[in-house]
Amino acid sequence: MSIPLRFAFVFLCFIVAVPGKRATAQQRRGQLVESLFRTLAEAQLEREQQKRLEAAAQAKLQAELAERPQPKDPYEVKLPSGFGAPAANRPSVTVSPPTGRINVRSREAADYAQNLVRFDQQIGPLIAELRTAAGNHPQLRGLMPEAYAVAAQTKAILQSCDGISSLAPIVDPYRELDARWRQLSFNLQAVPGLSNKCTSAISQCDDLCAAMCKQLNIEPQFDRQALRDLMITASVYMQALADDLQIAIPSETHCRKLTHDLRILRQRLIAEAGRVERTGYSDMVNNFGDFVGQWRAFANEVYAINNRHLHRRLDRIAECGEQTYHLLWLQPPMTAQDLVATADRLEHNLEAILGQLNLRAMVKLQPQDQIRFLQSSRELYDQSVQLHTMCERNAGRDQVRDLFVKIDRGWGSLTETLPQISSLNRGTIAEIDRACEQLRAGFGIENTHAPDGSIGRLVQAAAALEGTAEFLEEQIKRYQKNLKPDSYRDSVRDAARELHHHSKELHESLDRRSRVDDQRYLSRLQNDAEHAVEAWNQLAKDFDHLETHGMSPAQAQRLRGAQRQAVPAMAKIAAALLQ
Repeated sequence: MSIPLRFAFVFLCFIVAVPGKRATAQQRRGQLVESLFRTLAEAQLEREQQKRLEAAAQAKLQAELAERPQPKDPYEVKLPSGFGAPAANRPSVTVSPPTGRINVRSREAADYAQNLVRFDQQIGPLIAELRTAAGNHPQLRGLMPEAYAVAAQTKAILQSCDGISSLAPIVDPYRELDARWRQLSFNLQAVPGLSNKCTSAISQCDDLCAAMCKQLNIEPQFDRQALRDLMITASVYMQALADDLQIAIPSETHCRKLTHDLRILRQRLIAEAGRVERTGYSDMVNNFGDFVGQWRAFANEVYAINNRHLHRRLDRIAECGEQTYHLLWLQPPMTAQDLVATADRLEHNLEAILGQLNLRAMVKLQPQDQIRFLQSSRELYDQSVQLHTMCERNAGRDQVRDLFVKIDRGWGSLTETLPQISSLNRGTIAEIDRACEQLRAGFGIENTHAPDGSIGRLVQAAAALEGTAEFLEEQIKRYQKNLKPDSYRDSVRDAARELHHHSKELHESLDRRSRVDDQRYLSRLQNDAEHAVEAWNQLAKDFDHLETHGMSPAQAQRLRGAQRQAVPAMAKIAAALLQ
């Protein structure tokens, strides 16, 4: 482990294990979340700096800069109050709250650092406001991990500004920060009802990002790697769709035509994925818009076949498209033709639900619930027929929107009862959820009853944490006979068992995708998250002393390496769920 990473890990263990006597549980949780993301940010920044030092072009630039005469008096930049201690590999930086300072050696570096300081000063209060607002806006909970990551990365970059005379070393680290903030800003602005403090801080951060991009002479940054991954994922779904077309379409001529068109679209997407790193933001938006126009025409042909397997493939590809819109900070459009197709699917699947409500299905419900469920289902189906008709006749958008709001609320009330009827087709329910999600996005309606979109990312984080916890528990059981004394061995073993148990419970609870505005469900998630964090804290404390309690350096390094890999997952869960 490199010295900075060892310092970050020891510092993380220290703040988690030895909180001040007056620190509250909430403060300790806040320290944990911030330290987890600080560890990630500084580790990533260190890797980027190492790559630049190894590059020949960077070495040449540094040599040229070294030959230039330096000003006798460096520019001094005052850091925000309580900024924090510097990384271990920069002992010359003196940061002492509340009046920390760094030294830069050019006017342009000082101007940039001042803007970064202002950005940091806005992020802290914004996170506090978002944490408070998360009680009324469940979708904010999924955005908190990224907010903490932006704050931690800002501080890490600001620390690396010490002693610079050129902005060249800052360009690459800032690109990722800029992309992260712009994506977070776009997601935050989509949340209705935020306080004026929140919206004002977001606006000021946007302005500061634009100013820093101008200083560094770079375009607005989007997450190129994530976009490339989405394109590759969509191309895999397209290949699966091509295989499904061979089975679902009896007409050889029709199948050959659709397969031919799909092959051309897939190859274009693969080519765009290969150019992502070299394409500017404006060109990427234009290229994506052109591709979407061609894809919509093809997808409508496939939807007309009315095959559920084909619909599911198209939904997967559409999800990639929606995520691409978000990565490019665009609102997904919905044409009149899209509206008709989605309303038709909603009607078709609600009719299928009615067909599945036989005596065997309804007997699982209480008598009073049976009547309510049947009446509500029938009413929903009738409304969906009306919605489809209105869309086909191109009725006024406001009228269509108002009717869909009634359908959306009715479906939301039914979702509480659906888990009790095990005979219902889960694929049909998923298709209704998907159609409602598309219509909500098209009409700009807040999702007040269905699972938050961020739950999917938390499921992935919980799965990663559970996998790591299971590995740690197995390894500790394997090596426990070497650990002395018995009290230390019991502490490590119990902490690993608790971490595995509660991460598994958290994963299962999230995977059920219950209503996120259900207070009992949220309390259960928070309880499991809190227990997992407590076990993580204890394990981190004990892992700092493995070698002195009987474990070999190789074994200890293996366990610490596995724990470090779970830091991003633990950070996401802690930031999203802990109060």
